[in-house]
Amino acid sequence: LAWAQQNAHYFDEARASAERAAELGPDNAIAQQALADVLSSVYELDSAYAAAQKAVDLGPESAASWGTLGTIASLLEYPDRAGAAYERAVDLEPDFFAWHILLARHELNVTGDVETALELAQPAIDVQPEHPFVLSFLVDVAIETNDWTAAEEACVNMVAYHQPDTPYPDGYSCLAGVRLFQEDNEGAKTFQELAEAVAPPQRRDITVMRMRLYNDDDDCEASRALAESWLEERPYSVVALRMIGVSYLCEEDFVKAADYFEQALAKLPRSISDARLLANAYARDGKAAEARAALNRVQSFAAENPLYYQALFEVHLFLGQTKEAIRAAQRWQVLRPESTEAMTSLALGELFDNNPAAAQSHASSALDAGATGSTVYAILGETYSRAGDQNRAEEYLLKALAINPDHFLARSFIVQLYLFSSQCDKAEPHIDWLKNEAVDDPEAVERYNNYLELCRNRSSSAAPDPATALDDAAVLTEVRATLREVGVRVRTVEFAEDDSQRSLFVAYSSELEKGTTEFVGLERTVAIELARLLPRMSSQPDGLLLLSGAQDEPQNILFITTRAASRWVRGELSDAEFEETWLKESAESLREQE
Repeated sequence: LAWAQQNAHYFDEARASAERAAELGPDNAIAQQALADVLSSVYELDSAYAAAQKAVDLGPESAASWGTLGTIASLLEYPDRAGAAYERAVDLEPDFFAWHILLARHELNVTGDVETALELAQPAIDVQPEHPFVLSFLVDVAIETNDWTAAEEACVNMVAYHQPDTPYPDGYSCLAGVRLFQEDNEGAKTFQELAEAVAPPQRRDITVMRMRLYNDDDDCEASRALAESWLEERPYSVVALRMIGVSYLCEEDFVKAADYFEQALAKLPRSISDARLLANAYARDGKAAEARAALNRVQSFAAENPLYYQALFEVHLFLGQTKEAIRAAQRWQVLRPESTEAMTSLALGELFDNNPAAAQSHASSALDAGATGSTVYAILGETYSRAGDQNRAEEYLLKALAINPDHFLARSFIVQLYLFSSQCDKAEPHIDWLKNEAVDDPEAVERYNNYLELCRNRSSSAAPDPATALDDAAVLTEVRATLREVGVRVRTVEFAEDDSQRSLFVAYSSELEKGTTEFVGLERTVAIELARLLPRMSSQPDGLLLLSGAQDEPQNILFITTRAASRWVRGELSDAEFEETWLKESAESLREQE
């Protein structure tokens, strides 16, 4: 009776039945196993583990009791104990398919090794290929490998289990989840509606996907209302607490979000997922010490769990600690070498740390490994933009936005691409989108308006002569050739940009001694020769940023505006007047200011 009530999601009634069974048969292994199962459903995991341990002590030959013990050990982040329990269940009852799936899923969760997990699951697949337990495992395998077709096929096979007398919304919910993974929110909504139409009212878990969709649509209050009604009905629900916290994250109310995540973590102190959410809330609120402390609460047992390093990566990224974020992502990838999510996160960290070449390498690896998300395309687009390849940059950024029109980074990157290449009309709809996102921040809205006005002012000035114009790739080639002709060593040649400015950045070094007449003359020669290229650049950057070096030691930083260079080339400024427009500062003085 307890198990039947549990499966029907009557958890309070199930608990009462299980406790009565254990009272009537305190030395009955099946009664203790049922009690363990039900207690885990109401998040009393320590008591559940004790009951499961008692069940195997009373019935050491019961594969079912070992399976229950393994499941609860897994929830408590005891992976070794869980694995041993599942192996014992398989040994005791090798012909029962479910134990093979539990062991295979454990392998997938702990190691991410798809091949080994499938080998462990094969006995179950051979005898019960269409069972929902097997199909849900195959869905997870397909998601791990970005095989969305296989994932949806397995979900569709689960749909067949819904019958008028046996409502089974999980197949539709499965399809909604797979679509959400692919950033297809409209498709997810369609299947979620089908799941909700057939789900009994007791199936509160089916509403989690709806909450996620509400949050993605910035309907945070609707999401929270669902979670609050769940919590009112079932005060023990950690998922309800968690989702209320997520709804406050959606509203960027980080204090309230942290409060609910604290409550969830208090109920499940070994939950890496809840520690991650709590750390995220603190990091997004700029509370670095509290964010790190949240993760420290699970560090002792999470050192080999990739989710811990994902959380660490996110915290460091939110706090602007890009090098630490990169290290966390690297460890994440070591633990999950085939994970495209880890590769993409590492690429994002490198991009934010201003290492576009490394970012492009990791993003390309993710794409080659099957990544299909909008973020990987946004990263690639930005790396090509910084390398001066506008066509490929636009191609990848448009792909990102085709997948997810609400991708903030992709919108920001494509705005910069269009503004800095004076394609103001192309930039305008994306600026309008950014302004709409910043509707409650008038300063940001004004800043976006200023960007567009600056673009139009720039594009209305004299454009480069098409006969001699250079695209960004040609500019980089021409600069390197000019530096070699002058006789200096090329260190960096790239386009650098921030929210408001895009410049050609050139760093070089000479074997001449610093401060000598020859070195000063060389600096001027390099500046003059490269300044001649500014008016010819099709993308019309704001200027040229030069960093000179003598014998591998940085010397001076010089900034020359494109506007001044254009006036000089047209003869409106003399050489002396032109040089007076240059902004120059020693590298040493900048270091002292830092």
